[in-house]
Amino acid sequence: MAGQLMRVGNDLYRLGQDARKGYGDGFLAFRIVVLSPTEYHEEAAGEFAFTASSGPHTVNFNNGRLLFDFYREHFSLLAGFRRIASRL
Repeated sequence: MAGQLMRVGNDLYRLGQDARKGYGDGFLAFRIVVLSPTEYHEEAAGEFAFTASSGPHTVNFNNGRLLFDFYREHFSLLAGFRRIASRL
């Protein structure tokens, strides 16, 4: 799951993580067609890819605000030290 369900007009959408080309490639959007206690059906509605960041896990909207997480891969000489220090 990539966040809470979103209502756009009369339609309900679910975002999912896109890992088709690698972990954290972007989001896939699905329009929920049927949602009941006994049935569920959705259809692909779009995709959002990222080039400058990776690992999006969550997109949530609330009161006009956006919550979004990601990471950037880069080499750090201090990475090992920070991992050890975080366990102390």
